[in-house]
Amino acid sequence: MRKPLLLTLLAGLSGQALAHPGHGHHGHDGFSLIHYLTEPAHVAGIVLVVAIIGSLAGWLWRRNKAK
Repeated sequence: MRKPLLLTLLAGLSGQALAHPGHGHHGHDGFSLIHYLTEPAHVAGIVLVVAIIGSLAGWLWRRNKAK
């Protein structure tokens, strides 16, 4: 039951992977570090990944501390 639901969610979110308008046209290089740190579309993804990693690290730390 969970696999079809997960696959459906992933398929529905795949459109988010498309490039935003103007990607590659910021100055001379749209694939620079500055581009990824200043574009809201990229910053949101970076914040999400950092939050997930931080949450997992905190959970593991509390779990190991409780033992």
